[in-house]
Amino acid sequence: PGGSVSKPVSQPEAVEAPVQEQKSSVVSTTVDKDSLVPARDPNYVPFGNYKDLQTIIKSGMFYPAYITGPTGNGKSTSVEQICANTNKPLIRVNLNTMTDEDQLIGSKTLVDGNVEIVEGPIVIAMRYGIPLLLDEIDRATNKIMCLQGILEGKPVLVKKTGEVVKPAAGFNVIATANTKGKGSEDGRFTAASIIDEAFLERFTISVDQRFASPAIEKKILNKHFDKFGTSDPEFTDKLIDLSLIHISEPTRLRRIS
Repeated sequence: PGGSVSKPVSQPEAVEAPVQEQKSSVVSTTVDKDSLVPARDPNYVPFGNYKDLQTIIKSGMFYPAYITGPTGNGKSTSVEQICANTNKPLIRVNLNTMTDEDQLIGSKTLVDGNVEIVEGPIVIAMRYGIPLLLDEIDRATNKIMCLQGILEGKPVLVKKTGEVVKPAAGFNVIATANTKGKGSEDGRFTAASIIDEAFLERFTISVDQRFASPAIEKKILNKHFDKFGTSDPEFTDKLIDLSLIHISEPTRLRRIS
């Protein structure tokens, strides 16, 4: 009473912002094979299983190989130098406990608000017929079981796109490891994992890479001495003796150092 009644203030209607649809596309991969040919090392001295691996790589056939041996004895280098000397491209992938199917086959990434699918090294190698070097494969976990069918020479289904990629001529898989897939019993390679037996059976050949013989080591050392314009036969012999102690008596070497 005695007052005035005002009209209720109307609230503005809420307007929903238009939903922007995220576009998904595949990043087209173009590969310059010449740029993937490893650099040739003029001081490299072939030894061990070099000739057998050279035969496999030069043939261009699908022949998965598993190379084992102590660290630093030239497993990966031998594969790289074979490709360098035969002018063949090579894709090298270093594996670890975090390596999974997305990293190997393909993954999604966000670019300018759009979802793009980036092909992994395996798909690229299969598509263009390039040998694939899986380095330190015994550092990976069962996340790499996606390689089962690939090691049999079968096509791979890229789940992100639905595309089936068939291996082109020249594609091959070569793996290197410090162990034979059974772990490290002596504790030298504590990060090495046990690899599934069914996975290991997919490799057609397994080779054991040992350290070079004293005669080969002498050639390697002489080549490096020549590179620096010097020569010391006595020092070379002492280095070879020291390496033999390292191989046969590692405990004694620790006492010496």
